Amino acid sequence: MGGYGSTRWRWHRKKMTAEQCVKLDAAHWTRLGILRDGIIKTGWQGAIRYHVNTTDGHHQRVHLTYGLGREHLDYSVFLETTQPQFGGVRWWFRCPTCRRRIQKLFLPPRASQFGCRHCHNLSYATRNQSPKDRLMERARAIRMSLGGSVSLFDPFPPRPTGMRWKTYWSLEEKYERYNQTSLRLAVEWLDRMQKPRTLGAAKRKVLGTSARESASEKSEPEGW
Repeated sequence: MGGYGSTRWRWHRKKMTAEQCVKLDAAHWTRLGILRDGIIKTGWQGAIRYHVNTTDGHHQRVHLTYGLGREHLDYSVFLETTQPQFGGVRWWFRCPTCRRRIQKLFLPPRASQFGCRHCHNLSYATRNQSPKDRLMERARAIRMSLGGSVSLFDPFPPRPTGMRWKTYWSLEEKYERYNQTSLRLAVEWLDRMQKPRTLGAAKRKVLGTSARESASEKSEPEGW
């Protein structure tokens, strides 16, 4: 037990994150007017050329064309719509691999075809963060939404013009809660880091004392 190869730490690799991939977002395309009913539209997103055709209600699709080194990719992704409860139209992609209805398609660095997060076994960067780091990111997001800096040591930003006081106070309360909880978790982490050293030193002291006592007993003559 405990020998070489008894664990798999050397073979452990973190999942690739969605933030490391090229992304196509159906909601973002809808806001830009790329996805809407009854159009034919061609354009570029970075090095990805797309050709959207939604004139046929039964075969709506986007055709993707791009190059990866010497490889040239050219294929279609089906589109689908749903009707939200409060009206409007919501557009979706169909994953080319598993046919799931998804909002975002991802292309990892060493992959050749877009697919969903499940097919490419992707994680999100926040899932690789500790609870303390996630809370700090939320606190920073509140500061930046109010026009403040990212530093948690700066004063809380003032209320923007036009924002309701109730909304501002709610954001301030969330910010204080995230900040205080992250500080508490940081202190607890430091305590845990220090305890093993203390316990280890105490254990070595006890073991050393026991070893000296055992050696002393062996060195005494039997008739004593």
